[in-house]
Amino acid sequence: MKLSAKISLSVVLIVALAMGFAGYAVVSSVYRAQLEHQVRAAADETQLMCSVLGTMALERRSGSTPEATRATMEELLKMAPFQSYRLALLTDQTGEEAMRYRIVSVPDGKSAVYDVVVICRFTVDKVAYYLQGRYDVTEVYTMRDQYLNTFKVVYLVAVAVSLVIGFSIGTVLTAPIRKLSRTAKQIAGGNYAVRAKVRTGDEIGVLAQQFNVMAEELEQHIASLEEATQKQRDFTASFAHELKTPLTSIIGYADTLRSRRLPEDQQFEAASFIFTEGRRLETMSHSLLRLFSLDTEQPELRPISALNLAKEVEESIAYPLRQRQLVLDVRVEDKQILGERSLLTILLYNLLDNARKASNPGSKITLLGGTVPGGFCFAVKDRGRGIPPEALSRITEPFYMVDKSRSRAEGGAGLGLALGQRIAQLHGTVLRYESKVGRGTVVSFVLQEAEK
Repeated sequence: MKLSAKISLSVVLIVALAMGFAGYAVVSSVYRAQLEHQVRAAADETQLMCSVLGTMALERRSGSTPEATRATMEELLKMAPFQSYRLALLTDQTGEEAMRYRIVSVPDGKSAVYDVVVICRFTVDKVAYYLQGRYDVTEVYTMRDQYLNTFKVVYLVAVAVSLVIGFSIGTVLTAPIRKLSRTAKQIAGGNYAVRAKVRTGDEIGVLAQQFNVMAEELEQHIASLEEATQKQRDFTASFAHELKTPLTSIIGYADTLRSRRLPEDQQFEAASFIFTEGRRLETMSHSLLRLFSLDTEQPELRPISALNLAKEVEESIAYPLRQRQLVLDVRVEDKQILGERSLLTILLYNLLDNARKASNPGSKITLLGGTVPGGFCFAVKDRGRGIPPEALSRITEPFYMVDKSRSRAEGGAGLGLALGQRIAQLHGTVLRYESKVGRGTVVSFVLQEAEK
């Protein structure tokens, strides 16, 4: 059963019970009050008749015996004034009550006539007599029936009106719930952007707000899952592509060496190409393994010297820089920072190596390090070709390369910045890029300083 129907039936039930009890109480109260009034009037009148009858009997009796007094009373009751009150002198009444009454029903065709019978006890010459009076109270019962019939009509009208009002109230109260239901159905169907438009100040309004918050979080969660799924697909496609190109070349050159005799210089060229591509695959596999291991690795951060770290990286990158005739300018303060030396060495080396690949021969690369608000900042600055704005948001994705042909020629696989970004995250920081096409790039990150 729908909630609106339950509300409607509840309103009808409440009205029906309230009207039923209240109507019965009112009709019963009015009926009893009128009946008691009629009984009191009959009792008073009968009492008065007893006094009058006793007095007149004393004045008109023919003797002083009880028999004479009783005979006189019976004669008086035959007179018209007493007959109009339907009085009778009883001879077989016993009991000590001075006044008692009862209601009797006398059949009269299709309906009944109701009388109140009052019995009054009085004494004359110390002899007890009982006078019975009958009074018609049918009008009281007729009015009671009329009240009941009127109440039945009013009761039915009230129930019908309450049914309409209950249905209207149920429809209005459940309208926000129906909106929530429709919204939930749309979200279940895949429309995660829809929201429940419920603006009430009651509990349903609070529920709608919480529902919208839940829908917002669900939409973000679904979006993140879709983004992760897409990244996984892109990663798989890129990885397959990165494997396909060198493997195709390696297989081709190996097949050439296997199937025919070549001059010595051509054999050396083929073997060198196989060696170069094999080394590139080896470097890529090592980078991938390192990247995957960082997903479950939690580095132990220890105090290290920022200047010593920079000098160590400078020595590692010196030979590749000399091959391209590049100058490395190191300006790093001698401060203690928190980090894992091996991971930070890989991070700085990859940043400097990317700057090397982007720089023209003879230009300068700068490695900066100094205290800033919030920690110690490392920055790598080059004056190379720069990064297009549309590529800045993707350069940390695995296998993503701005210039694929040039990166492959330099021996890159597009994993350096992805690995660097993960190392930065493990140190509680992020890589920030500032780049202008044709003017160079600055990559920076901030580390915690060690307590002195």
